[in-house]
Amino acid sequence: MAFCYGFDDFDGLLFKSTDNGDTWEKTVVFESSIDPFDVPEDSDIIPCGDGTCAIALDSQGKAHITFSRKLMYYESGSYFCHPTGTDGVIYSNESMAPLDTTIISSYTNQYLIDGGYLAGYMLPDENGSYEILPDQMSYGNQSMTSFSQLAIDDNDNLFLSYASVAPGFDNSVNNYRHILVNVSYNGGSLWIGPEDLNTDLQYLFSECVYPAISPVVNDKIHIIFQEDGAPGIFEWLENHEAHENTITHLEYDKFYFTDVKNAVMNTETFELSQNYPNPAVNTTYFSIQLGTASEVKTELRNSIGQIVMKDNLGIVKQGKTNLSMGVSEMTSGIYYYTIFANDQKQTRILIVQ
Repeated sequence: MAFCYGFDDFDGLLFKSTDNGDTWEKTVVFESSIDPFDVPEDSDIIPCGDGTCAIALDSQGKAHITFSRKLMYYESGSYFCHPTGTDGVIYSNESMAPLDTTIISSYTNQYLIDGGYLAGYMLPDENGSYEILPDQMSYGNQSMTSFSQLAIDDNDNLFLSYASVAPGFDNSVNNYRHILVNVSYNGGSLWIGPEDLNTDLQYLFSECVYPAISPVVNDKIHIIFQEDGAPGIFEWLENHEAHENTITHLEYDKFYFTDVKNAVMNTETFELSQNYPNPAVNTTYFSIQLGTASEVKTELRNSIGQIVMKDNLGIVKQGKTNLSMGVSEMTSGIYYYTIFANDQKQTRILIVQ
């Protein structure tokens, strides 16, 4: 058995017992730079967690953890969340190195991407924009992507849900939040890419928060969440009027993200992640997961199918490889990047701003 604790401006801890709770081993998953018994009067922006976290144990008893990225600072001895907020659902497990404030970073998700720690993030609107209104309603944690929940099936496929501020959905004062889901079909090494479950017309004026995902996963993923008509909390924070809340249930097939009906990647297949950020301005990043060492080629086409960039990466090793693409000199628009691995290929959409 295991549980996680903290993951706020102080440490994030994993407690695990292999003898039915008689003894417990503590593991530091996130090491904060702040001493809770000696907080500073003033500080620079401090990257940390927002105090929400989730945990799941796989078939081998290994603990998998998610928590949300936040920025905060101290001023005259008082605690403040950074006014712009931040996004990023962070993933870790027992075989990964501990996180610190440098990896979480106050200005970029790139260090999380490079280390394989980024499992979720805010999605753009239908035009590819991440623009949100200046003021967002607080839930007491100030993270744009929060309340993560984690489930795992018998094949160690991981299923993540979280609530995210939704660009393009607002009441002219605040943006609404939507429930997003993501999945890893290889034990957390590669995340397919988030999907918004609340883009249908019925959620046009809905605030969707507090997702809970069923820990038992067979063929379906079951999620419930709270839905009402206004961002914020009537109880506790009292930042909106009382509204009738509903608890909504959604289910989706556990292979929702892919046409591949085998959760275990065989040695002849590979996975290509969606690039991030998307839309991109200067540089965008993506990763490939190879079942075996392969000759890898890349190709980029514009919206009318013309090849605008191609490269041969040679033989790339088995496992996960992080790649980047410079787009600063490219014309704004929609592009398609394709990765060829031996005789297979996969394509994703890239938006250049």
